[in-house]
Amino acid sequence: MYHMEDPDKAKEGMFVTNLMVSLPKGAIRKDVGNSLIQLVEKYKSSNFQIITSSIFGYECDFMFMCLSKDADAIWQFEQDLKKLEVNIEDSFFSITELSEYTPTQIEEQARIDTLDATDDEKSEMMTQWLARISVYEKHKLYPEIPNKEYICFYPMSKKRESHANWYALPFDERAKYMRSHGALGRKYSGKIIQLITGATGLTDYEWGVTLVSDSLFDIKEIVYEMRYDQASALYGEFGHFTIGKIVDIVKVLS
Repeated sequence: MYHMEDPDKAKEGMFVTNLMVSLPKGAIRKDVGNSLIQLVEKYKSSNFQIITSSIFGYECDFMFMCLSKDADAIWQFEQDLKKLEVNIEDSFFSITELSEYTPTQIEEQARIDTLDATDDEKSEMMTQWLARISVYEKHKLYPEIPNKEYICFYPMSKKRESHANWYALPFDERAKYMRSHGALGRKYSGKIIQLITGATGLTDYEWGVTLVSDSLFDIKEIVYEMRYDQASALYGEFGHFTIGKIVDIVKVLS
């Protein structure tokens, strides 16, 4: 069960698909490219975000990251994409979610009550916390991916092994690990936008991690630092990393 004040929030969010796509070689590449442009332009709207990136390396040509509140719209985009003569090399389906390790209002009030402050000061602290948590929840559940230069995506899970079983740990111990993990991530505030989406029961992994930044150095550095954080070093399992440059597909393929 989710450790959050309002369990119904576990049923809120956006559906997300990451599609790794290759175009055919030869004479038909241009025609397929034009059809792909038309498809992207058809779906792109305030209700359907599409982030297109041109991939470094040879695993595929493009990664499309699509976000929508409507799962059927995501499904239909995938069906329309399959009608084109493209190869879908890999995919990942997930849903935006809140962290179950975020303190509840009751927990935050208990923390504030331990401080040496007047009642008015404590009331103001809680007001500010509620404002921050509201922004946080909106960003996590209904993100708007910013216009940055680069995007990194990878799947991950927590270990369930006899010597390292994340799910056998008491909640308080897991929360301690994740507080440290979150503090490390916040060091990159303003440099990297992080989006963690839930995939338990939807794919072979439990989460999808998206990092968006203007600097490949910052992406490399945060992943490197996270490897030494105990939540990752002891319990993290990682899938394939996909790195791309965010592009306007019209300019790239026209």
